[in-house]
Amino acid sequence: MSNFPVFDPQKITNDVEANIKRMTSILKSKRLTREDEDLMKMINDCSKVLHEMLLERIMLQQDSIQFFTEKEASDSPFSNSADTIDEDDDKKIKSRRLTKKQLLVLEGWFQKHKNHPYSQKDQTNLLIKSTKLSKSQVQNWISNRRRKEKNTKVSPELAALLLTG
Repeated sequence: MSNFPVFDPQKITNDVEANIKRMTSILKSKRLTREDEDLMKMINDCSKVLHEMLLERIMLQQDSIQFFTEKEASDSPFSNSADTIDEDDDKKIKSRRLTKKQLLVLEGWFQKHKNHPYSQKDQTNLLIKSTKLSKSQVQNWISNRRRKEKNTKVSPELAALLLTG
């Protein structure tokens, strides 16, 4: 199985499905005692429950990203006018800043994964899709956000000094 706290839904799904198939084939063999059969059925039932929980978690993760995307879109009365800045009447250049919508989605993901803020491939792809940013932009934003979080935390030793002073 995958290692906690890394959440790789594809690996977990593959592992659970393989275990369910194995359990089913063992249950169909006739060389098991009644006690063995009961134990295997309980394990099989547990595997199915875990599989359902995994599917639910994946759906919740996708729904939360979609929610942040839709919420910001419905809250904003403006179009993506922040994406471009007028240089001349004929020429437009891309803004280097992210839109509020993009920041809301990325920040929402970061807050949800604050204990382990390292995106997996599927999470990165969802963020790319929902923010319309490139892979490197998403990865850089997450990396910069981790650094910002680390730099804003005060060490316990320093906190004690600040409180006494």
